Amino acid sequence: MNPMLEIPKNIFDEILAHLKAEYPLEGCGVLAGRENKVKKLIRLTNTKKSPVSFLADPLEQIKMLRDIEDNGLELLAIYHSHPDTDPYPSTEDVEKAFYTDSLNLIVSLRDRNNPAARIYRIADREIAEDKFIVL
Repeated sequence: MNPMLEIPKNIFDEILAHLKAEYPLEGCGVLAGRENKVKKLIRLTNTKKSPVSFLADPLEQIKMLRDIEDNGLELLAIYHSHPDTDPYPSTEDVEKAFYTDSLNLIVSLRDRNNPAARIYRIADREIAEDKFIVL
């Protein structure tokens, strides 16, 4: 069993603020840290500009991976929003789950006053719900 991902409240609040600012489009970014403790949020640009899918800007991805490595961190989770649907991986989310060692945090903004967030491991087209805690 994997240890639970720990997200500081200020970083979780920043995730929500970022994704709400992108509404009605999907927003995306990553969480970096060590030993399942999130230390840093990196916002990425959704180049698809779509309400139902995302593609992080490739140049920003390269910069993000360098930043994580330069700071001795690990890519712990990829986050994105589902503006008007449940926080469950879409078919496209599963097909494009290339970082299989990372978690996938999905935030539903269907009720923007009360966002719903769930986290998953996606590997080999298999979806397994995981747990996280906001500290």
